Amino acid sequence: MVPSLKREKSASLKQVSGKARVKAKSKARPKTFGAVLLCLAFVVALFGSDFWQAAEDNFLALSQEISDKTDEVLRQSGCTLDKVFIRGLKHTDKQDLVKALQLKTGMLLTKIDVNLLQSKVEAMPWVESAVVQRRFPDTIKIDVIEHIPVALWQKKGRYYVITSKGLVLGKDAGIYGLQDLPVIVGDGAPLKVPELLLLLSQNKELFARLKGATFVGKRRWNIILDSLDKGLVIKLPENGVEAALQRLETLQEKYAILKRKLTLIDLRLPLKLIVRL
Repeated sequence: MVPSLKREKSASLKQVSGKARVKAKSKARPKTFGAVLLCLAFVVALFGSDFWQAAEDNFLALSQEISDKTDEVLRQSGCTLDKVFIRGLKHTDKQDLVKALQLKTGMLLTKIDVNLLQSKVEAMPWVESAVVQRRFPDTIKIDVIEHIPVALWQKKGRYYVITSKGLVLGKDAGIYGLQDLPVIVGDGAPLKVPELLLLLSQNKELFARLKGATFVGKRRWNIILDSLDKGLVIKLPENGVEAALQRLETLQEKYAILKRKLTLIDLRLPLKLIVRL
C-alpha cells in the first residue's frame, strides 16, 4: 500500500511542477510582446510621420526599380511591338483603324492595354464587336466582326445604313459601294426592316427586284420593284403579310402577274385584288 501511495504523490508533484512552468512561460510572453509594442511606439514618437513616409518612398523606389529592370529585360528579349494583324475588315478602312489605335513600333507589348484597344476598335462606325490579343513576342492580333448592311434609310435628304439587326449606323459609316441596297422610307422603319426582308427573301424573284419600301403610318409596308421612280408598287396589309405574299406568289405562278405592265398591286384586302396599269 505504501509504495503505491508514494507513486501517486510523486506524480502529483510532477504535475504541479509542469503547471508552474506553463504559468511562468505564459507570464513571460506578455512582457516580451509589450516590449515590442513599447519599442515601436518609441520609434513612431521619435520620427513621427517621416518614418512612415520614408518607408513608403523606399518601397515605391524599389518597386519602380524592379519594374524598370523587368521592362529592360523584356526589351532585350524582343517583346516589343513590330506587327499588327487585323482580320474581318470590309467596310472599315484599315489605315483609319490603325490611326485610331495610336500604336507605335517598339512599344513594350506588356504595356499595351488590350481592353483599351478593344474599346477603340468597337468605337469605329462599322464595327459590331472585336477581340484584341497579344501574341508574344512582337504582335497584336485583332479580329473584327462588322455590321451587315441590308438597306439604306432615307431621312431628311440623307441616307443612313440599316444593319441586319435593324440598327442605324451614323453618317460617319458612309454609303460608298452600297447604292444597290433597297432604300427605306418612313419613321420607325429600320427596326422593322429585318423582318420584312426575311419575308420577301422567300420569293426569289420579288427579292431580286426589290428597290425600296415605304413604312406607311408606322403600320404597314408598300414595297417598290424595279425602279424607285416608276417601279411597280405593291401594297401590303397591316396584318397577315406572310399570307398576302403567298397569295402574290400564287398569282405569279398562275398569271405571271409580276411580269405584266402594272404600276400597282394592292393586297391589303384578303378577298379583293386591285391592280393598276
